[in-house]
Amino acid sequence: MALARFLEAAGHPVGPRERPRGQEPVIKRLEAMATGWLSRSWRDFCAVHMTWGAINELTTLTGYRRLAAVARHPVLDKLLERIVLDEARHFFFYYRQAEIRLGQPGAARVARLLVDHFWAPVGSGVRPREELCFLARYLFAGPEGRAAARKVDGTIRRLPGFQTVRLLEAWVDRLVEVENGVNGGSHGHRND
Repeated sequence: MALARFLEAAGHPVGPRERPRGQEPVIKRLEAMATGWLSRSWRDFCAVHMTWGAINELTTLTGYRRLAAVARHPVLDKLLERIVLDEARHFFFYYRQAEIRLGQPGAARVARLLVDHFWAPVGSGVRPREELCFLARYLFAGPEGRAAARKVDGTIRRLPGFQTVRLLEAWVDRLVEVENGVNGGSHGHRND
């Protein structure tokens, strides 16, 4: 991956990723089975999938843009420019599909319920809390970072049924609270 090569050239090799040995964890297999069953049995499942994809693509796109703005490294900037173009195309596809499919009130209600209870940025469920806190602080601290998080939430609020949603900004708030020792880190979200 280009980012790994960049980090290695900058003196920060990433090293191999830890891979689970043997089979996938039981919870992942059960989750995949449940998702498959739900997608076959509920015709509006695609609305949830497209909404989730739009949120993930937008948070990723915003994260890469913030990384370029904060790091201000000429080589990294060029690399991130290309990545951002791809992420923007992905986001546009998912967002447009979500916008269309959430027109069904039932689909919008269920999508919102699932997002409210289970969404967290991609990778949140597998990275150590210290890394997540660093990421939140590095990319989304300060006025510009907070504005970027609010912009993500504001864009998703334009989707049917999502007018009051708090996503990225709420996630950053939870990590800052945990890092500062507020609430002991218990927030009832499975992915962060």
